[in-house]
This record gives sequence, C-alpha cells and structure tokens, in this order.
Amino acid sequence: MWNWRYRNDPGRVSYYANKVAGWTEIDRGLDHVGLRTYFKLLELRTLDRTREYNVRFALKWTPVVVAFRGTPAHPGHIVVISGFDGRNYTVVDPQGGINFDSAVKDGWSATAYPEDKSSLDAGIEPFIFYW
Repeated sequence: MWNWRYRNDPGRVSYYANKVAGWTEIDRGLDHVGLRTYFKLLELRTLDRTREYNVRFALKWTPVVVAFRGTPAHPGHIVVISGFDGRNYTVVDPQGGINFDSAVKDGWSATAYPEDKSSLDAGIEPFIFYW
C-alpha cells in the first residue's frame, strides 16, 4: 500500500522499506497490537471502536485497511478497501493473488473485487488503519 501511496516518490518507498525491515519476514498473523505497531511504522493512523460508517467516511480521502474476522476453517486477514459505490465496496485483497507456481516471475498480484456492503460491514474487526 505504501508503494501506491508514494509511487511518485521512490525515496519514500525505500524509507518505509527500511522502517519495516524484519516485519515483512513474519510468517504468522498479527494480533491487534502487532497490526497497530506495524501500521504505525508506516505512518498510518488507527481508529478503534469503529463502525462501518467510519470506513465509508475515511474513504473520502484515503484507502482504508481493515481486518476481516476469521473462522477456524478460514482465518481472517487484512484487506484494503479502496472505494464504495453506495452498494458495494471495492476490496483489494493481497492474499487473493498469491501464485505458488515457480514458473511465474513475480508470484504475486493483488486481487480486486466488489464486496456487498452488508457482508463486509458484518465481517470486519472494530478498528481501521488509514492515512
């Protein structure tokens, strides 16, 4: 996400890459405290005890990072909400585009898809991260 935010300022991208060195090697999920620490290093703000209207309000000036609640069969994970059209959110899911095929050069590309408002509103944790 910071690559998108600072796409016209390569110096800022490398600055953030140094700030989060080590964090990108973590191979397990983070709890709320870990997420807060990580996103604070990236200079994102956090808002606790949020409701769905907080997401829509913040979308007026920034993409919003949210955590989907998980189940034992399908663990939750972080997604970026990049828009809302009145009925659906636009979700950018970094996990949605992982490709483990060794023939693929990069092996990763984010997936964007529409998500029904009621489904997303009911499934997010009560905290968000945003600029």
